[in-house]
Amino acid sequence: MGVVRYRCPECGFQIFNRRVPKCESCGAALPAELLLRRDQIAALDAAHEKSKKEQEARARAARGGGGDSGTGDSDVLWDFGDGGD
Repeated sequence: MGVVRYRCPECGFQIFNRRVPKCESCGAALPAELLLRRDQIAALDAAHEKSKKEQEARARAARGGGGDSGTGDSDVLWDFGDGGD
């Protein structure tokens, strides 16, 4: 099975962004069957947001952080003991 390529029915230009309702080359309106549905767009947006948050969490962990403050400071509370009493 080959790679599916979407093309503008008017000019044959390859469709790179199926969210855009017009051909990026000739400006012709694209048929609905070539465009992403709203539910598909919502799923892609949710997956992108999840991925972005995971990437930010990994970056914080790599810096030694872990808190959500964005400062890179850890949420660890230090216990210095009771002074040896």
